[in-house]
Amino acid sequence: MTHARMLFLIVLLSIAGSAAADQPVIDIHVHAGNVVREGPRHPANLAHMHAYEEEANSNNVVLFVASGAQELVESWSEYYGGRMLAGPVFPCVNGRTANEEATDGLRPCFDSGTEFPELAWLRDQYEDGRLQVMGELGPQYAGMSVDDPRMHPYYALAEEFDIPVLIHVGGGPPLTAERCCPDFRLSVGDPMLVEEVLVRYPRLRVQIQHANVLAYPALFRLLQQFPHVFVDLTPYQTIMPREGFHHMLRLYQMQGLTDRIMFGSDEMPVADSLEAYRSADFLSDDELSGILCGNAERFLDVAGICAERTE
Repeated sequence: MTHARMLFLIVLLSIAGSAAADQPVIDIHVHAGNVVREGPRHPANLAHMHAYEEEANSNNVVLFVASGAQELVESWSEYYGGRMLAGPVFPCVNGRTANEEATDGLRPCFDSGTEFPELAWLRDQYEDGRLQVMGELGPQYAGMSVDDPRMHPYYALAEEFDIPVLIHVGGGPPLTAERCCPDFRLSVGDPMLVEEVLVRYPRLRVQIQHANVLAYPALFRLLQQFPHVFVDLTPYQTIMPREGFHHMLRLYQMQGLTDRIMFGSDEMPVADSLEAYRSADFLSDDELSGILCGNAERFLDVAGICAERTE
C-alpha cells in the first residue's frame, strides 16, 4: 500500500469515527440505581449518577429513560432535568426493589413501603409531569404474570394518559429466586403473555424489554400483530458473544423489524453497547440511526430530539 493510499484511509476512518461520535443517541433503558442505602445524595450514590452522566456526554446521549425507587428517581430527575424521562419500578418484593441491589441491601420502592404505588398518587405524578413513563414493570420478580389482574388498573391509567409502558420479560440474573425474589419464575416471563394486555388495552404504548428472539422466536409474530409495540435487546448487546448478538440483529432485519428496536444500555457500558450495533456492518445507515435514536423518538413521541447534539 502506498503512503498516499494509507493516508487517505486514515482520513476516511477519522471522518467516520467523528460522524459516529456525533450521532445522537436515546438510551431507552437506564436504572436510577443506588450503591448504598443511605439516601440518594450520599457521595457513593452521587458518584454513580455522575458516572452515567460522563458516559452519556461522551457518547452523545441526548435523552434517556430511567426507572428506579421513588427517592432515587426524584433525585436523578432533579439532577438531569429534561434530559431524562422518569418511571417507577413495580411491583416490589416486600416493598423493596427487586431487580436493583445496593451493596448493603435493597431499597424501598416507594415512600409508602408498598408493593404497588397508590393509584391516586401515581395519577398526580403524571398530571404534574414528575413521571413520564411507567416502568420498568417487573411482575415476574413477584411471581406474577404481566397480565395479572393487579396490573390492570395501572395499564388503564397509562392508556388514559398515553404513557409509555416498559415491561420486563424473559429472565433475570442467575439464581434470582434464591438471592432476592423467592417467587420469581421463568415461566411467567414469557413475552407472549403481553398479548392479553395489548388486546385489552389497544392504545397502550408498550416497550418489551430484553426481547431475545433466539429464546422466544414467537416474539416476531407478536410484533407483526401489534405494530405499535417496540423492543430493546438489553443486555444481550454486551453479555452475548458479538457473533450471536449480530445473528439476533440479522433475524430482526430479515423480518423487516429493525424499525422497532431501540437502543438501551441497562447498566452496561454505553460505549460498548453502542459498538455492538455500530459494528454490525450489515445494518444500513437508516437502520442504525433508527435503532440508536429515531425509533425511540417515535415511540416516546419526542419529535425533533434526534436533531440535538450534546455540548
